[in-house]
Amino acid sequence: MTDRTITSPRGRVWPIAVLSSRANVRQPMVYLTLAAMPLSFFLVFTMVAGRELGQHAFVGAAIAFAVTGGIVSLPQTVVLYRMRKLHHMLVASPIRPLTYLLGLSVSRLLYIAPPVTVVLVVFAILGDRPLWRIFALIPALLLAWMFGCAVGFAISRRWDNPAYIASIANMIGYLLVLLPPVYYPMALLPEWLQLPISAVPTASLAELMRATAGLAELSLSAWFGHAAIVVAVIGLCVWYTSGDERWREP
Repeated sequence: MTDRTITSPRGRVWPIAVLSSRANVRQPMVYLTLAAMPLSFFLVFTMVAGRELGQHAFVGAAIAFAVTGGIVSLPQTVVLYRMRKLHHMLVASPIRPLTYLLGLSVSRLLYIAPPVTVVLVVFAILGDRPLWRIFALIPALLLAWMFGCAVGFAISRRWDNPAYIASIANMIGYLLVLLPPVYYPMALLPEWLQLPISAVPTASLAELMRATAGLAELSLSAWFGHAAIVVAVIGLCVWYTSGDERWREP
């Protein structure tokens, strides 16, 4: 890598991402802890209702990893950097705030890449899914990653106390992943509840992934509707975060 590449804004994103993800990637026990819940869902669903329902747990696991990497882990990282004054040092340095934001976001992508890859491989084998359907899930997973990071940055602006930021982030992450139909299909809910619950971004992401994986059917209008919900929430969170003076250059 040349000096010109390193000094460019794009070249600075990668070092920030690697620095911010190194501590997480080096702790394999974190991944084992995160894998316990989706594995439990898969075993219970498979034993109770058979293999077809069990496959929905893989979709839920992939979304859970992609989303919580931003919602749960990212705000804790941001608040920790503020405590250590690293945040202020980077924002005041030649590194532009947008570059710093992108670097932190990409760090969460590096963090979730190993478990999501394992989930997709196992899903392809046990779910007997063609490879093209597995690769087709990547855009939806990237959308889930962007959603998680956007919400994570919004959380880090609203709550800045390191004593309880972890509890708040975990609670929001669990509410968005466990209550909506993420690990289980939307069809299990009563019909009158399906439309309002679709307004939850993680439920929309799950529907997009299930349709892509061949576990559900969606009309073209439903595709655009679910995607629009997620993009709208991302836009609102980005707008909210952009109002934080701490992300601006002094």
